[in-house]
Amino acid sequence: MEETPTVHEGPTVRAMEAKGIRTNVGDLNRRIRATNAAIQRLRKKIAELLSWLGEVKEELSAPQSPKLTDILAAYYGQRNAGVWSSKAKVGNLKRYTETVNFLLEKKLYTVDDLEAYVSGLSGKMDGLKAEINQAKTRSKAIQDLLNFSQMYVDTKSIYDQMNGIKFKSRREKYKAEHDNELRRFYLARRKLKDYFSEDGKLPISTWRRELAGLEQSVQRISAERRPLWEEWKKLSSIKAGVHNTLRQTEHTPREQHEMEW
Repeated sequence: MEETPTVHEGPTVRAMEAKGIRTNVGDLNRRIRATNAAIQRLRKKIAELLSWLGEVKEELSAPQSPKLTDILAAYYGQRNAGVWSSKAKVGNLKRYTETVNFLLEKKLYTVDDLEAYVSGLSGKMDGLKAEINQAKTRSKAIQDLLNFSQMYVDTKSIYDQMNGIKFKSRREKYKAEHDNELRRFYLARRKLKDYFSEDGKLPISTWRRELAGLEQSVQRISAERRPLWEEWKKLSSIKAGVHNTLRQTEHTPREQHEMEW
C-alpha cells in the first residue's frame, strides 16, 4: 500500500519549522506521517491475518467452520496440562474467559465469523485512508494558495514601483534588474486571479482557518484508529491460540480438540 503524500510545505513553512516554530502545515504533516505509518502496519497485519484464516479453513476442511471457543478451549487446556502451578492455571482460565467474552461481545463464533470481522476492519481502514487522502488533497490546494499569496505579497511592491517609473528607459532597466521577482509576481497573480475580491483582497484568513480544520480532522481520524488497534491486539491473541492448537492437533479427530473447563 502506497503512503499518503504529505502536504507541500513551501520555503516559508520549512524555514519556520527549521527555527523550531510549529506551523499548521507542519503539524498536519506530522499527523499524516504518524497516521500513515499506523495504517500501513495495521493493513499489513490484516492482510496476514486474512491469509492465515484462509489457510485455517483449508486445513480443517470441515463441513462447518469450527467454533473458535472450542479451538481456544483446547489451546488453553494444553497450556494447563503443561503447568503445575495453580496460579498459572487460574491465569490461563482468566485469559480464556476474557477471550471468549470478547468473541461473544463481537458475535464471533466461528473461523468464518472471524474472517468476516477482519474484512470489515480492513474496510474501516480503507475508509480512514480515503479521509486522509481527501484531507491531504485539500490541504495541498490550500497551502499552494497560501504560498502563492505570500509570493504575491513579497513581489507586489516591485511591480508597483516599476509601474511608477514614468520614463520608459528607466522602467525597462528596472524591469531587467528585477526580472526574477517580476516573474514570480506574474505567476502568483495568474494562480490567484480567481480568488481576488472586488477590492483586490485574498481570503488568506479563511484559508488558514480551513487548514487548521483539516488538522483537527486528522486528529479525529487518529482517535478513531486507537480502538481498532485494541481490537487488533485481541485478534492477535486469538490467532496465536488457534494457530498453536491446530498445529499441535493437526491430524487428530475434531472431538479430541474440544475440552471442558
